[in-house]
Amino acid sequence: MNELTNKSLTGYEAMCHGISLRFGKGMGTFRRKENSSASKDLKNALMFTSAALEPYEVALTAYILTFATFMVMILVDAILLVLVPMDLLSIVFYILIPTACLPLAVLSLVATYPKMQARRLRNKALGRLPEAINYLVMSMKLSPSLDRAIDFAAENLDEPVASAMKRILWNVYMRKHHSIEESFVSFSYEWGDWNEDFKRALYAIRAAELERTQEGLNRGLEKASDIILTGTKQTMETYTAKLSGPTFILFAMGILLPMILGSMLPMMSVGGMSIGAAQLVLLMDVAIPLISFGYAYSILGNRPGTTPPPHIVHSSRTKNRYPLLGAILIAALLVPLALPQLATTFAWGYLPILWAIGGAVSFYMFLSARDLKRRSDQIKKLEDELPDALFQLGSRISEGKAIEAALERTSETMKGTLIAALFHRMARVLQMTRTSLDEALFGKSGILNDHPSRILRATMRTVVEVVKKDAVTAGQTIVGLSNHLRDMRKVEHEIRTKLSQVMGMMTSTALIFAPVVLGVTSALYFVMAHVMEGLKGISGAGFSFGGGPIVPFQTFTLVLGVYLFLTVLIITYFVSGMKEGDDLVDMRYQIGRTMPVALLIYSVASMVGGMLIG
Repeated sequence: MNELTNKSLTGYEAMCHGISLRFGKGMGTFRRKENSSASKDLKNALMFTSAALEPYEVALTAYILTFATFMVMILVDAILLVLVPMDLLSIVFYILIPTACLPLAVLSLVATYPKMQARRLRNKALGRLPEAINYLVMSMKLSPSLDRAIDFAAENLDEPVASAMKRILWNVYMRKHHSIEESFVSFSYEWGDWNEDFKRALYAIRAAELERTQEGLNRGLEKASDIILTGTKQTMETYTAKLSGPTFILFAMGILLPMILGSMLPMMSVGGMSIGAAQLVLLMDVAIPLISFGYAYSILGNRPGTTPPPHIVHSSRTKNRYPLLGAILIAALLVPLALPQLATTFAWGYLPILWAIGGAVSFYMFLSARDLKRRSDQIKKLEDELPDALFQLGSRISEGKAIEAALERTSETMKGTLIAALFHRMARVLQMTRTSLDEALFGKSGILNDHPSRILRATMRTVVEVVKKDAVTAGQTIVGLSNHLRDMRKVEHEIRTKLSQVMGMMTSTALIFAPVVLGVTSALYFVMAHVMEGLKGISGAGFSFGGGPIVPFQTFTLVLGVYLFLTVLIITYFVSGMKEGDDLVDMRYQIGRTMPVALLIYSVASMVGGMLIG
């Protein structure tokens, strides 16, 4: 099972196995029925993710957990009814709706989880497929051996495609297939169920292997490259078009609608509609954020995978401690400011709690990601410079220059760039040590052994292989690799460009629009509390109207602030995921930048709005 699948499905597998062992004894009929009637999608998902599960184990786990959730909800409902006096509206809101919805949510989540993970893996793999074909084609051009080409591709690819390629060879070793060709065709058919272009490209490679002439081999391999690149571009354009609609829905339902609801609460109070503190917290700070995050997570699951982010870690564990200690210190200094005795003299007395939470999170996120972000941006810039450098390198090798001379010459013409400095270092090592390129780059003290860019490492491994051939072939192959990288960069840029308008709108909403609207709403609520206090006679910090208790304005301000905090987290997670994919460093860095600004605007808008309206 590949590394990515281990992270996402190991716990799920263990849970399903445990439940099947505990409750599945003597259920042979159930097992046969569920296995035979399981949908093709579920069977394909279990096979694609390499999950060691049978369909009946998934179904049994879903039924058992749904029943257990329902019984727990019944027990909780009975306790609430005995201990807490409730009217009809409260019974519906706190008992009937959760008891009906939560078990159904558990059933849906457990039963569809393998298919959800398979879909995310496939979308993640989409951007890797042209790279996989490219490595197969280059290896076949250098040495027309299918097993060697598969091994070469598996060594240089990222997950989940790398493990899938390795399984082609493993299935032959385990006698599941009689030959590498049979295993390769089976793999093509398996993946062709969800990507027809990838299957056609693999078939083209297999057909090229059967050609008896070098010309026929090259023609078939070029056809495979054209098929996968054209198909991937079309597929990504389709995905991008489909992403626009759900993104607008998330923006409207998860961001604008709750903001409108928050701004209407003061008016609802005047109109006689009372909402308690617990109901407000559950709605604004639990239900809406959970739904928004789940929808955002689902949308990001449809994002095509492109270039993987650099894998960068701190070189010292000590650096990781400082942000955490600073965050704890900020929280410890700000929380005491919101003590009850201070809340009686400070209209927005609970805001320091919000500042403590937001400040601590922002401080930790920003400082823990700042150095990593700087390094990551440098690596991405180097990867952007790589196609041009490869084109020049391949051209000079085609002219007959030695690899060290070609590297040195390329570094001179691209002087001032990061890739030029790296190529110059490679050339100097080759000239001074008189070792092979493979040893200089990937030997015991190789330059690229610990380099965080997988794209650079995989590309230079390819260069190491091709320079063993004649100068013309090596040069042409490296130039072809340059064109491939440039094409993939172009596709990734097109995805970001098409979604930039919506992403910019969501970012500005989280940073400015939402804090201002919610701050003014809080101020309006505060002023109305004092107005109603004079009209109706109020006890405590809140007021009542229409026969029901209203949330104290300080609590109301904190609830809206927490909602804003969660909204900023969700929007930043979504926007960063759309722009950068699985780049957690960028997401942490953006949260650290946007959160303080949003909370500051909210606090200022609350206070200034209260003074102006009052």
